[in-house]
Amino acid sequence: MSSSPSGGRLGLICGGTDLPQFVLSEALQHGENPVVIAILEETDASLEDLAKDFYWLEIGNIGKAIEIFKNSNVDRCLMVGRVDHRRIFRNINFDKNIEKVYLTLKDRRADSLLSAFVQLFEDNGIRFLDSTLFLKDKMAPLGLIGKTQPDELIRKEILFGWELAKAIGKHDIGQSVMVRERAVVGVEAIEGTDELIKRSKDLCPSMAVLVKVAKPNQDPRFDVPVIGPSTIENLAAVKAAALAVEAGKTIIIDIEKSKELADINNIVFIGINEEYAGNK
Repeated sequence: MSSSPSGGRLGLICGGTDLPQFVLSEALQHGENPVVIAILEETDASLEDLAKDFYWLEIGNIGKAIEIFKNSNVDRCLMVGRVDHRRIFRNINFDKNIEKVYLTLKDRRADSLLSAFVQLFEDNGIRFLDSTLFLKDKMAPLGLIGKTQPDELIRKEILFGWELAKAIGKHDIGQSVMVRERAVVGVEAIEGTDELIKRSKDLCPSMAVLVKVAKPNQDPRFDVPVIGPSTIENLAAVKAAALAVEAGKTIIIDIEKSKELADINNIVFIGINEEYAGNK
């Protein structure tokens, strides 16, 4: 795994959250010598200490990113960490590559933008890999993850949320829903899961259930569902009852800490899949 058949290097494009640090550490342990591009105002600055070849770029500077990778003999790339998609509506100086892409897009949904973004790199000989390449042992397991058992009501809420989350994912709206008593409290859109949880507090002060899934046609190169301790902390702050994530397709950052927080706050923490949903 240390190099491609052509002998090229691995590139990492890093957004926010703790995920880039996990991926970079794993890549180094696998003998890679990554070239890291970090996105200003998104990536944790501590990441810079871990990589020899490290570059900060504005979110819209695609041409410079491609130039850096080509000059560094990068032919494979991973995209990890969250980028706030709301920034596409802010006053950002996108380069001519992005402006050209915008003219051809039928919409600006996450998958449309990211697919076009990836294609620009691949047109320049830089192939994007499955973003979970170094994270197979961090995927959510099937079944109960924490200690708190779901009662029959919670199980029904989870299944209700599962169907809704898969439906919105099909249309690339988001990956998560908050439900209670088989009513929709909130739907994730461009703001992300943490913001969905926070704004649900005014609508449902307690006992909501968060269900987070992969989109039915999820492209593993980008936008893979991720949760971690901060997700549990936000759920505890709104007195949520449960967190259900899609097993085998959701990355859990620091699963032990996440389990501990769920248990302390009596939050049901469970991994589910199509078979689980079909058997309930």
